[in-house]
Amino acid sequence: DARVLLELGKLYAEGKDYAQAAATFEAGRAAAPAEADWLTELARVYDLGKNSDRLAAVLEEQTATSADDLALHLRLAKLHANANRPADAERAARRALHIDVLSAEARELLFAALTAQRKEKELAELRKRFE
Repeated sequence: DARVLLELGKLYAEGKDYAQAAATFEAGRAAAPAEADWLTELARVYDLGKNSDRLAAVLEEQTATSADDLALHLRLAKLHANANRPADAERAARRALHIDVLSAEARELLFAALTAQRKEKELAELRKRFE
Protein backbone atom coordinates (compact mmCIF):
# COMPACT_ATOMS: atom_id res chain seq x y z
CA ASP A 1 0.00 0.00 0.00
CA ALA A 2 1.43 3.35 -1.05
CA ARG A 3 0.18 5.12 2.06
CA VAL A 4 2.11 2.71 4.28
CA LEU A 5 5.29 3.27 2.28
CA LEU A 6 4.78 7.02 2.46
CA GLU A 7 4.41 6.97 6.24
CA LEU A 8 7.30 4.54 6.66
CA GLY A 9 9.51 6.80 4.57
CA LYS A 10 8.52 9.76 6.73
CA LEU A 11 9.43 7.80 9.86
CA TYR A 12 12.84 6.95 8.44
CA ALA A 13 13.35 10.63 7.59
CA GLU A 14 12.36 11.68 11.12
CA GLY A 15 14.93 9.19 12.42
CA LYS A 16 17.52 10.79 10.12
CA ASP A 17 17.98 7.58 8.12
CA TYR A 18 17.83 9.45 4.85
CA ALA A 19 19.14 6.63 2.66
CA GLN A 20 16.44 4.27 3.89
CA ALA A 21 13.80 6.99 3.61
CA ALA A 22 14.80 7.65 0.02
CA ALA A 23 14.76 3.94 -0.81
CA THR A 24 11.28 3.63 0.71
CA PHE A 25 9.96 6.64 -1.20
CA GLU A 26 11.49 5.31 -4.44
CA ALA A 27 9.82 1.94 -3.85
CA GLY A 28 6.49 3.62 -3.21
CA ARG A 29 6.90 5.78 -6.27
CA ALA A 30 7.56 2.70 -8.41
CA ALA A 31 4.57 0.86 -6.94
CA ALA A 32 2.06 3.71 -7.11
CA PRO A 33 3.41 6.81 -8.87
CA ALA A 34 0.09 8.65 -8.94
CA GLU A 35 -1.05 7.98 -5.37
CA ALA A 36 1.23 10.24 -3.33
CA ASP A 37 3.51 13.22 -3.64
CA TRP A 38 6.69 11.18 -3.93
CA LEU A 39 8.75 13.88 -5.60
CA THR A 40 8.19 16.35 -2.78
CA GLU A 41 9.21 13.80 -0.17
CA LEU A 42 12.21 12.67 -2.19
CA ALA A 43 13.36 16.26 -2.66
CA ARG A 44 13.11 16.84 1.08
CA VAL A 45 15.03 13.66 1.94
CA TYR A 46 17.74 14.23 -0.67
CA ASP A 47 18.12 17.81 0.54
CA LEU A 48 18.42 16.74 4.19
CA GLY A 49 20.77 13.90 3.24
CA LYS A 50 22.95 16.27 1.20
CA ASN A 51 22.58 14.18 -1.96
CA SER A 52 22.73 16.99 -4.51
CA ASP A 53 22.86 14.81 -7.62
CA ARG A 54 19.68 12.94 -6.72
CA LEU A 55 18.07 16.19 -5.56
CA ALA A 56 18.80 17.78 -8.93
CA ALA A 57 17.18 14.86 -10.75
CA VAL A 58 14.06 15.10 -8.59
CA LEU A 59 13.84 18.87 -9.00
CA GLU A 60 14.16 18.45 -12.78
CA GLU A 61 11.16 16.13 -12.69
CA GLN A 62 9.24 18.58 -10.53
CA THR A 63 9.84 21.41 -12.99
CA ALA A 64 8.06 19.35 -15.64
CA THR A 65 4.89 19.37 -13.57
CA SER A 66 5.38 22.84 -12.05
CA ALA A 67 6.57 24.78 -15.04
CA ASP A 68 5.58 28.16 -13.57
CA ASP A 69 7.20 27.71 -10.14
CA LEU A 70 9.90 30.38 -10.09
CA ALA A 71 11.34 29.32 -6.74
CA LEU A 72 11.75 25.75 -7.96
CA HIS A 73 13.63 26.84 -11.09
CA LEU A 74 15.86 29.17 -9.08
CA ARG A 75 16.62 26.42 -6.58
CA LEU A 76 17.56 24.08 -9.40
CA ALA A 77 19.77 26.70 -11.05
CA LYS A 78 21.59 27.33 -7.76
CA LEU A 79 22.03 23.62 -7.19
CA HIS A 80 23.57 23.17 -10.64
CA ALA A 81 25.76 26.24 -10.21
CA ASN A 82 27.06 24.98 -6.85
CA ALA A 83 27.77 21.56 -8.39
CA ASN A 84 29.78 23.19 -11.20
CA ARG A 85 27.30 22.29 -13.92
CA PRO A 86 27.04 25.66 -15.70
CA ALA A 87 25.17 24.39 -18.76
CA ASP A 88 22.44 22.95 -16.55
CA ALA A 89 22.45 26.10 -14.41
CA GLU A 90 22.04 28.18 -17.56
CA ARG A 91 19.07 26.12 -18.71
CA ALA A 92 17.32 26.40 -15.32
CA ALA A 93 18.05 30.14 -15.05
CA ARG A 94 16.66 30.74 -18.54
CA ARG A 95 13.46 28.91 -17.60
CA ALA A 96 13.24 31.05 -14.47
CA LEU A 97 13.56 34.19 -16.60
CA HIS A 98 10.76 32.94 -18.84
CA ILE A 99 8.59 32.89 -15.73
CA ASP A 100 9.71 36.29 -14.43
CA VAL A 101 11.83 38.35 -16.78
CA LEU A 102 12.48 40.89 -14.01
CA SER A 103 13.94 38.37 -11.55
CA ALA A 104 17.33 39.75 -10.58
CA GLU A 105 18.30 36.45 -9.01
CA ALA A 106 17.57 34.49 -12.21
CA ARG A 107 19.46 37.06 -14.24
CA GLU A 108 22.53 36.83 -11.99
CA LEU A 109 22.46 33.03 -12.09
CA LEU A 110 22.27 33.15 -15.87
CA PHE A 111 25.13 35.64 -16.10
CA ALA A 112 27.28 33.47 -13.81
CA ALA A 113 26.50 30.34 -15.84
CA LEU A 114 27.39 32.08 -19.09
CA THR A 115 30.60 33.42 -17.57
CA ALA A 116 31.57 29.94 -16.38
CA GLN A 117 31.04 28.63 -19.92
CA ARG A 118 33.02 31.52 -21.41
CA LYS A 119 30.08 32.69 -23.53
CA GLU A 120 31.22 36.31 -23.45
CA LYS A 121 29.45 37.42 -26.62
CA GLU A 122 26.08 36.08 -25.48
CA LEU A 123 26.66 37.50 -22.00
CA ALA A 124 27.40 40.96 -23.40
CA GLU A 125 24.24 40.86 -25.53
CA LEU A 126 22.11 39.85 -22.55
CA ARG A 127 23.63 42.49 -20.28
CA LYS A 128 22.82 45.11 -22.94
CA ARG A 129 19.20 43.90 -23.15
CA PHE A 130 18.75 44.09 -19.40
CA GLU A 131 20.13 47.64 -19.11
